Amino acid sequence: MLRAEPNRWGSWHYKVLRGDVCFAQFDFGWWRSRGEIVIDRAVYQIQREGFFTGDFVMRKGTETVVSATKPSFSQRRFWIVYDDVAYILASRSSFERKFILQADGIEVGAVRPNGLLSRTAIVDLPPDMPLDLQMFLTWLAVMMWKRQSEGS
Repeated sequence: MLRAEPNRWGSWHYKVLRGDVCFAQFDFGWWRSRGEIVIDRAVYQIQREGFFTGDFVMRKGTETVVSATKPSFSQRRFWIVYDDVAYILASRSSFERKFILQADGIEVGAVRPNGLLSRTAIVDLPPDMPLDLQMFLTWLAVMMWKRQSEGS
């Protein structure tokens, strides 16, 4: 299990820890639909293809690594395809901050807050899942928390 926590109080810049060892970071750009993930020394850029709609795409250099479709503005749900495996990352309700990951309709993991008001994320995803995908899924969940806290 991984833990993603803000670098400091009030920050939306995160460090990701396995135990006490930080191995990744992520943050959000000035525009909501942009961000960056750094895993070890590999840098990934995230942006939304359209202004208010379009897929969220994570790239390493010019290569698209993974993308997520948000099928509805009002739903807290994403469709993701990675290495020919289809996933759904979704919260069960608009009031719940926990995001459940499903593969082929089966729950395989979750990204959830550490507590009721906490912005620290507990990342409980399959240990054999590639780290770039785990970090992208975590970034999507935390982005939705950020939007919710900003009232949008």
